[in-house]
Order: sequence, then structure tokens, then C-alpha cells
Amino acid sequence: AAASSYAARLSKYDNRGVVGIPEAPETPRAVAAKASTLADWIAAAKHVVVHTGAGLSTSVGVPDFRGPRGVWTAEAEAKKARRRGKGGGSGGSRRRAAAARGSGDDAAGGGGGGAGG
Repeated sequence: AAASSYAARLSKYDNRGVVGIPEAPETPRAVAAKASTLADWIAAAKHVVVHTGAGLSTSVGVPDFRGPRGVWTAEAEAKKARRRGKGGGSGGSRRRAAAARGSGDDAAGGGGGGAGG
């Protein structure tokens, strides 16, 4: 339901794919079969990259880009502060240092290496 209301709010744009297609949930059996196939592919792979959405990192304290405490917001505030002569570092390093591992890291097999953790 949440996905379909999200899709309803998207604007049409040629390069974004088809908008407004109804959500079609899969049966538990189909999901299990696809999960098994995926597990086989991962087990056979030499390297695996997991691309995730922002929710995986924001849940453990990594700032997003657009939110009220996001990277772009902090950058804009830092520029204003520098113009006023009041310093104005973005604080990005401090926020990253405060981030913790989360269950998403564990689900992705996060061994602690690489760019994502």
C-alpha cells in the first residue's frame, strides 16, 4: 500500500520508468524460490556489491542529503556562516564518526570493509 501511494505521487518523466503500475505482490513460494536463487548466485560469486537506499545508512546516523540535518543543508549553512565570518565547517566527519553498524550491514554480510562498512 505504501509503495502504491508513493508511485501515485511520482511525476511522469521519460527516464524514470513507467509510473502508476499497480503493485503486484509475489507469493511466499515465489519469494522463497527467488531468494534461494539469489543465495546461490551470491555463494558462487567472487565479489558482491549491495546497492541500498538511503534508509540503510540514515538508520545508523549517516546523514542524508536533503533532510533538515542533511549534507546539503549543512553545506548551505556552512557557506552562510563563512560569509558572516563565523567559520562554518560542515561537521560531516563528526557525523560519520558517530554512525554505528546496523542490522542492514549484517543482512548485507557487512564484514566491515569497503566503502559501505
